[in-house]
Amino acid sequence: MNDTLPGQPARDDAGVGATKTALGNLMGIVEGIVCDNQLADAEVRFLARWLDANKQAAAAFPGSIIARRVSEVLSDGILTDDEKTKLLADLKMLSTAGLMDAVPELRDGVDLVAGEARLRHLYASPGATDGVLARWREVMGDRAIVERRENLADWFGPIAADVRGRFGDVIVASLGDFAVFSSLDFPQEFQLRGFHGSVTEAELAIPLLVSAG
Repeated sequence: MNDTLPGQPARDDAGVGATKTALGNLMGIVEGIVCDNQLADAEVRFLARWLDANKQAAAAFPGSIIARRVSEVLSDGILTDDEKTKLLADLKMLSTAGLMDAVPELRDGVDLVAGEARLRHLYASPGATDGVLARWREVMGDRAIVERRENLADWFGPIAADVRGRFGDVIVASLGDFAVFSSLDFPQEFQLRGFHGSVTEAELAIPLLVSAG
């Protein structure tokens, strides 16, 4: 059945499904590669061959970014330790890509997603805050602190009534090297090299230089 409107191109459901399957396979490979926090030459070259053989995944987000970065590090035929370290960091970041795309239930009751990948602000529909809080806590597990804004005075200080609406009803603070990405809301974040907006020691302990002169 073709449910497109007159004048619109027919939707290629089979093609879309095949691309999603290929991307799912790719992200499974990436998660397997990064799970030991190391990146071997053979793994990079395997990933390059797989992407070359699976062009649907290599052409679609976030596979297109992975394909480009793998191609860049292999462009001169030499893999340095520095290149592998940076590529590993990129793959780890991208392995969490599209969490909100992969788990659509996380959008239930959410009118707006804001903040950044390490500290998301979720603005709930009227009466939906409890459900949003419960769903996000269940999915995040120990990967993030998920809390109501009212309970985070130790982070933000007392929140005055006239600025309360600027904070999300639910705050999601990522822990470890986890982050909450969404290709729908913030596709530009996948181009960034790193994030530092959460509450881990590394993000809160900002060096301060004082000049005695």
